[in-house]
Amino acid sequence: MPPHSQAVYEQVIEGKVATLGREHADTLSTKGNYAIVLEDQGKLTEAEQVYEEVIVGKSEALGAGHVDTLMSMVNLGNLLLDRASKFEAQAEMFEEAAGAGLATGRNGKEAAQAYLTQRVAMDMEKARPLFEEAVTGFMDSLGPKHTHTQVRFPCSPV
Repeated sequence: MPPHSQAVYEQVIEGKVATLGREHADTLSTKGNYAIVLEDQGKLTEAEQVYEEVIVGKSEALGAGHVDTLMSMVNLGNLLLDRASKFEAQAEMFEEAAGAGLATGRNGKEAAQAYLTQRVAMDMEKARPLFEEAVTGFMDSLGPKHTHTQVRFPCSPV
């Protein structure tokens, strides 16, 4: 998405907050779309924060088991898994660089690999309960035959 999309979303959210309120479902839905724009722009930390705000807001406004709340959890879980896979790729690049003799200093390489490995684990650990809660919520609210229930999300119970 073009960079100006972020500014447009910020203006729309500001207008919705002023007219509908911060916790209105339409405001929260727009914020969720804004998180997607941030994610598409590679601003994963900002997108994560917005997704978390949306989940809290939707939980309070619609309920924790509402399909919109659960889908926001899935969106955040997917962001975390995407970021974890990027960290894994970076760790692999360090490993390849070390094998080719391109790494600068053993301690620096090991520290970077340790950090990336820790970030992967942290994101996976944070994503798992989001998917588990979403699957359980979809089963409770939509039943076992609904398409949302039959999809197997990463890190979710089988």
